[in-house]
Amino acid sequence: MSDTRATLLLRLRDHGDQAAWVEFHALYAPLLYHFARERGLSHADAEEIRDQCLLVVSQKIASLEYDRDRGRFKSWLRTIANGKIVDFLRKRREKRADTHMVRQIPDSRPTPEELWDQQWRYQHLVYCADQLRSEFNDRTFRVFELLAFEGRAVEEVCEQLGMPRDQVYTAKSRVLRRIRQHVEDLGLSL
Repeated sequence: MSDTRATLLLRLRDHGDQAAWVEFHALYAPLLYHFARERGLSHADAEEIRDQCLLVVSQKIASLEYDRDRGRFKSWLRTIANGKIVDFLRKRREKRADTHMVRQIPDSRPTPEELWDQQWRYQHLVYCADQLRSEFNDRTFRVFELLAFEGRAVEEVCEQLGMPRDQVYTAKSRVLRRIRQHVEDLGLSL
């Protein structure tokens, strides 16, 4: 998903709108936490970064002028998260050996921007799926969780749940179709 609902951002300007802040926190706190973890931070450090980022948002949201042509909320939030992580790593950085060989080892890890985009899409998917969970029976939703969130193979899901392949694919498709519809209803995109 590439967009954040402008209506939610406008509602956040009212610090008394608890529903808006609960919705915002449910969607973006996990994103910020997982992004920090993917950047190598410990659980406690990732929680600290998440909280610092949420504090910055709460302090600056009133003055944020949402203009899609100038930039997206997604980029603004990523900039805040990157800045907090870089500052944190800079403060705790220890001097390390800087040998010629170490500098020549290519870094195959995803870039911070790639990690951010992955986490952005994943957390929006988790958020939307959680909102729709009650629309499906437990078994149908469990199929989706095992395949989409846990990365299990279809054969493994069939065996674990005692379902034929076609039912597993059908269950996943039903949930995913409904999630896509919900994403559209929210004005977002996958």
